[in-house]
Amino acid sequence: MSSDSFPWPTVQFCEEDLPTTDVTGASTDQEMFATERLRFRAYQPSDQPNLLALYNDPRVAVNISHSFVVPLGLDRFDHVMKMVKDSVMFCILEEIQGGAFVGFTTFLPVSSHKDRNCTWGIALAAEHWKKGYGWEVGNFMVDYAFRHLASHRVSLTVVDGNDRAVALYKRM
Repeated sequence: MSSDSFPWPTVQFCEEDLPTTDVTGASTDQEMFATERLRFRAYQPSDQPNLLALYNDPRVAVNISHSFVVPLGLDRFDHVMKMVKDSVMFCILEEIQGGAFVGFTTFLPVSSHKDRNCTWGIALAAEHWKKGYGWEVGNFMVDYAFRHLASHRVSLTVVDGNDRAVALYKRM
């Protein structure tokens, strides 16, 4: 089934907020995409405390980790950084108004690109639950996968017991 049969919003490129360049030639703004309320941008080292907080919140960790929910310190942060580096696309999510950290979304690597499948992942900080952000991010990511990554199928995995996420995914 193609994305044209679903009411997905069109991918919005933030042309008015194109990255600026300082005198050294380094990008000072890594924003690439935006929805109505959220900014999608590349991971930066300054995001590490927010990601650690996300993985150390037991309400979130139980839904994004397939291992034991235990405190995660910098000494064990390497598996998170591996996901960031190995992802087809990994975006930090921020509110456009105020810039608050919301979470992250990713397309995880697939075994073979020739299959044209991708696996979508999302994690939102608990204080941003029940705001419709999951729906907003999901619509953007599924649309992006079909239109710009030439995917034929978008897959995801859900940790057993994450009933709110299952309900969201069924509506999509």
